Amino acid sequence: MYSAIGLHHERSWIAACNSSLYGHTDSGLLQDFRVAYFFDPESVRKSMTEVGVCLVNGVLDQDRIQELRNVFPRDNHGLRNLLDLQMIRELACSESVRGLAEAALGEHCFAVRGVFFDRPSNSNWKSCFHQDLTIEVQSRREAPGFENWTVKDRVQHVEPPSEVLRSMVSVRLHLDDSRSDNGPLRIFRGSHKNGRLDQAQIDQIVGSETPVECRVPVGGALMMKPLVVHGSSSALNSMHRRAIHIDYAAEELPYSLQWNHRVYAA
Repeated sequence: MYSAIGLHHERSWIAACNSSLYGHTDSGLLQDFRVAYFFDPESVRKSMTEVGVCLVNGVLDQDRIQELRNVFPRDNHGLRNLLDLQMIRELACSESVRGLAEAALGEHCFAVRGVFFDRPSNSNWKSCFHQDLTIEVQSRREAPGFENWTVKDRVQHVEPPSEVLRSMVSVRLHLDDSRSDNGPLRIFRGSHKNGRLDQAQIDQIVGSETPVECRVPVGGALMMKPLVVHGSSSALNSMHRRAIHIDYAAEELPYSLQWNHRVYAA
């Protein structure tokens, strides 16, 4: 069902989905894939273009996983502004992580946002189906197509035109297994092709299509286009589901707006 593309060494490889077969299973799950040890950025770009997601396995080794777990306090369901941390800037620029973004966006891409997520037992939240529509900028400047300005954790956020979001990719690095029983991400394949959707359009997709459950092993990653319709259910157990979410962009912002972070090298 899947073709796999090696990334620099045998422990780190990308599973690029065959768009003609992707998700055509009775269970609606992303399942295991075969491994071939070669790197083919074109196949990754095709998967991101056609499907909107790409599964990655073995991006982080056990030492790096434990190091990152130790950074974040237990029972914390989320933290913003991770790119303020030198360790996360280095992670975003590391060969194994940045290589994923480069495969989708090209060698001149840069990290623009970092967020930490978890599902501790005291904060077992549910995420309704939505698109990721906001970006972080240094300061507010009225500009055509930029709307719904908000401030979160002292950082200015705004919803940009769809063209900006299309030139971005998110990389979610998993510090725990993402399983069916601990609230894994669920996506609607190809939904990013519809552009920016209102709630009625999202509800129509949810009511007429079957979501794909993205189960990612610890140390693995999920690449995703921001405009993919996605969400997650509440966990059925008290297991952690820690993940570091890093957004990358390929272009500068128009109208003299500036990304809040622009991390090209640590």
